[in-house]
This record gives sequence, C-alpha cells and structure tokens, in this order.
Amino acid sequence: MAKIGKWKSDAAKAKAMRIYDSLEELQPVASTGFDVATSYGSTRVRKFGSDPRTPLVLFHPMGGNGLCWYPIIEQLAAERTVYALDTIGAPGRSEQTRPITAAADYAAWIEDALAALGLEQAHLLGYSDGAWRASMAGVHSSRRLASLTLVEPGAGIVKPSWRLLLRMIRVGVNPTPEKLRRFSAWFMPGVELSEVEIEGSLAALGYRPRTPWPAPLEDAELQSITAPTLVVYGSESVLLKDAETARARVRLIPGAEFELVPGGGHGLLFQDSHKGVVLARVFDFIAQHDQAELAH
Repeated sequence: MAKIGKWKSDAAKAKAMRIYDSLEELQPVASTGFDVATSYGSTRVRKFGSDPRTPLVLFHPMGGNGLCWYPIIEQLAAERTVYALDTIGAPGRSEQTRPITAAADYAAWIEDALAALGLEQAHLLGYSDGAWRASMAGVHSSRRLASLTLVEPGAGIVKPSWRLLLRMIRVGVNPTPEKLRRFSAWFMPGVELSEVEIEGSLAALGYRPRTPWPAPLEDAELQSITAPTLVVYGSESVLLKDAETARARVRLIPGAEFELVPGGGHGLLFQDSHKGVVLARVFDFIAQHDQAELAH
C-alpha cells in the first residue's frame, strides 16, 4: 500500500519548524503565509509583492522550502507578485494526506494549488529538483501555464552522473555541517550557505519522503509541452556533462529557448556574479509571454 511522507519523530519535526521560523526572519521583503487545500493535502504558500500582471510561482529544490528564495526574492517581488510553495511530500509546512506515486501526481497537485490560489494563468519557475516538478505541469496539465522556466533542471533534461549521486549519498550518511559545506562548495561554487540554511538542510533529513525519484523526461514527454519554455544552465554546472546533449533535448520542446550562462555553476541563480544575468533573462522571457497573452 502506498505511503505518505512523514517526519521521523515529533522532535525532528519540531526542530525543523523552529529553523523554518528562523528562515522567515531572513525574508527581506514583506510577505504573507497561508495554506491552500489540494487533493494531496494542505499546501503552504508564501506570497510576496502585488504587481497586477500574471504572477510568478516558484518551486524550490530538494531539501528546501518556499522560504529558500530569500537571497533573490526582493528582485523577484519587485518585478511580479510571487507565490512560493512548499512542495507537498517534502520537509516544510505542507501536510501531505494522499500518496504521490507517479510524476503526473505533481502536475495534479500544481493544478490544484493554482486553482486554489485563483490563478487562471501563472508563470512557473522551478530550480534544480523543483524544475523537474514544475515540468510535470508542462507535460500533464499546461492550461494555466503562461510560461515555464526551468533553471538547472537536473534529472528532468539530463541524467545526473553517478559521481554526483554518490557524493549526495555520502553527505546523507552521518551528515555534519562540515560535510554539507564541503558538498555545497563543490556543488554550488560561489554560493555560501548561511548557518540557518545549513541547519535547515540537516533538519530536512529528519523527514522521510515517499515520492518518486526524479527521472529524465521521455522524448515524447518533452514534445508534449506546449507552454512557452526557457531552460537555463550554467556552463560549469556539475549537472551538465554535455551542453550539446542538453541543448538537443531542450529542442524537443516546441519553441523552447535554451540559455547557457558562461562560467555559471549549479547555484547560478544565487551567485552574485551571475544572478543578475539570469534574472534579467527570466524577466525578459516572461514579459514576452505576458504580451503574447494580451495579443490574444
């Protein structure tokens, strides 16, 4: 029988929630937190900004939550109204009540969340593991998508190397702050995690997920995405074994745009040296598709 994710203990959950509250204090702009009901359980949403144009909905990476965007949320919220979701079935304040047994379930969850937020149209942006989840909406339920932006999408486009997977496993076995810092320095060069982020990443290991492991999309799945799509990689990303292979895979998405940021690593969305370029590219892309909506 399919199971749902849960905390390993009440103490593990309490610790993670204390750190979650500390992350709230790091948010540089005003926001509102609330829950929306979906068929997979209650989903925690954090809303920033009040721009009247089509909003931006964010999907965080593995081990994160909707507060992990604080290094760039000021820039995002100055441009758009932003909704940052805590992924269902992951360590955060969302409460899973129904099993997620297939990748398509994430598309159904996203559809439920957008409907509960009253969003007929939204620009979706997913980073790393979150990009894979966001892409499920493109494959299975794209009617509410004004656009889809996938930053360093990991398994969604290309298969991660065994080297990366082994390093992740080593960190997960007897994790310590120092092991996590060393892994982060290799995985996301140029991005220095705060003490709260280190503590939060370790606390997230107290959650036992019961969800599908991300896997590369089949060619037919990529070809089925109809939403305007932008895929962004850093040229030095440890996820990117071969840029031309990734580019060829992205070409399977009708009309998709591929951006390779010179010198960028996996953390390019948060690197001081690259985030300005990446955000400008994202803002330009979604603005073009606002104009496309108005033209219709």
